[in-house]
Amino acid sequence: MKLLTYENSKLKQQFIFDLPPVSTCNRTCPGCYALKAERRFPAVRNLRSRNYIHSASPDFASTVVNELSSTRRSARTVRIHSSGDFYSQAYIDSWTQIATTLPHFTFYAFTKRISHFDFTQLMALPNVIIIDSLMHGPLNYG
Repeated sequence: MKLLTYENSKLKQQFIFDLPPVSTCNRTCPGCYALKAERRFPAVRNLRSRNYIHSASPDFASTVVNELSSTRRSARTVRIHSSGDFYSQAYIDSWTQIATTLPHFTFYAFTKRISHFDFTQLMALPNVIIIDSLMHGPLNYG
């Protein structure tokens, strides 16, 4: 079972790891595109919920590392959350472990939770880009 998807209509040649919106974001944004996608494509909700369950497991980081290490695709970019957000410090620490183990991959994420957790170690990695989606106000999405 794969946790990452590959590409979507907007994100080409990259892997994507999604989580459920609202519960992980700790907010509901007006016009949330992730909720719209779940209504339009109900299977998406199941995938995101399954990812959320796996993201809390002790073997999450090793599962993602194994999945990316064994890919035959040439892509080396990972979008963390085209839906959902960082929801705990342990979860952020898992991504730190993943990115540290896979320095030849570039990881990036937009987050509205930058002030809720400590992103210092994750953001210090040269292969990680974390963008504060709220740095210019509550409706800025990066």
